[in-house]
Formats: sequence, C-alpha cells, structure tokens
Amino acid sequence: MNDLSVSFRSGLSLFKKYRFWEAHEKWEELWNKMKLDNRLHHKSDIIKGIIQISAAFHKLYNQKNIYGFKKIILNSKKYFQNYPQIVKYLNSFYYDIDVMKYQRVFEDLIESMETDIF
Repeated sequence: MNDLSVSFRSGLSLFKKYRFWEAHEKWEELWNKMKLDNRLHHKSDIIKGIIQISAAFHKLYNQKNIYGFKKIILNSKKYFQNYPQIVKYLNSFYYDIDVMKYQRVFEDLIESMETDIF
C-alpha cells in the first residue's frame, strides 16, 4: 500500500468515526498531493468530490445545517461523472435525508473506489 492509499484510508477511517471535518482535512492533503502527481492528476477530482461529501456531512451533523448539506451534496455531483452509483445517492439526498443509511452507503462506495483511484 503506497503513501497516498494510506492517506485515503486514514480519511475513510475518520469518516466512519463521524469525524467528518478531520476526514475532509486528511483527504484535502491527499488531493493536493494528487494534483502534483502526473500519474494521478486526472483522478484528483474524485478526491475533491469525496472531500465535498465529508464537508456536507460535517454541515449536517456538526452544524445542523440541512440547507448547507444539500447545497454541498448537489455541487459535489460534478466530480463523480464516472461513478453513476454515487450520483444516484447524491440525487437521493435532495429528497430523503436518511443520513445513517447514506453514511454507510458512502463508506462502502468510497472504500470500493480506492482501487480505481490508485
């Protein structure tokens, strides 16, 4: 497992522990490294989308800001053009906020994306 993959997993571990802002920060470090890596630069948008999802959950859980949550979720769709299964769930958030269900879904989806990213 390379350093970038370790950073990715570290962010996911924080996300699973409801430490959304810390996950956001960890993934932002990863995103900045990926932008500088010629082999991974084209995949850095995926990490940007994951950062946005984490920020959205922070808005909802920590700030109790449903409007901010929905706004960030809808904005994050553009980063997942190659992941229609994620866009499907992002669309669902607008109508139904069963946060616990979606958090588990995102944990699984984000984890499964690792092999596509690295």
